[in-house]
Amino acid sequence: MSDNLKNEITNTHSGFIAIVGKPNVGKSTLLNNLLGVKVAPISSKPQTTRMGIRGIYTQDNKQLVFIDTPGFHKAHDALGDFMNREVRNNLEGIDATLWLVDLRRPPNDEDKSVARLLKKIDDDVPIYLVANKVEVAKYPEEALELYQDLFKADRTYVMSALNDLKAVYTLRDDLLKIAPKNPF
Repeated sequence: MSDNLKNEITNTHSGFIAIVGKPNVGKSTLLNNLLGVKVAPISSKPQTTRMGIRGIYTQDNKQLVFIDTPGFHKAHDALGDFMNREVRNNLEGIDATLWLVDLRRPPNDEDKSVARLLKKIDDDVPIYLVANKVEVAKYPEEALELYQDLFKADRTYVMSALNDLKAVYTLRDDLLKIAPKNPF
């Protein structure tokens, strides 16, 4: 192997980032805007995402592999059980987690279930609270405080994943900074 190729391989950073939350909080919208291209279907219908959808963003010698997971919810049937298992499985071997919440509403039982799930993630894995839909929330500050009380995230981002690309790109840039040294 040539020295240039060795240097190129050893000088790369790659990280796996899971996007989790209850149904219809904007996980697929966030993924599409993080990538700058539509890879995940977007619908107001809950459970549109049934399996983890991967999207890759590469910038120079850094790469982020985002995993858009199904909405974590109280399962009422075999499909719901399958989708919740899919969320859990996609949390294995990740380098960071984005917990997406909807600021239009205070936390409910599904949000509490997601918070319990997040507490099971390895302490070395940073978890970022992404408070979404701020542009349509009546009481965003109050809702944000309740989410922050529910789970102590490593960092909080408040945004509109749909309309605030500057905030989305800031999040992406921050994730690029923490991508571990790995080949891709």
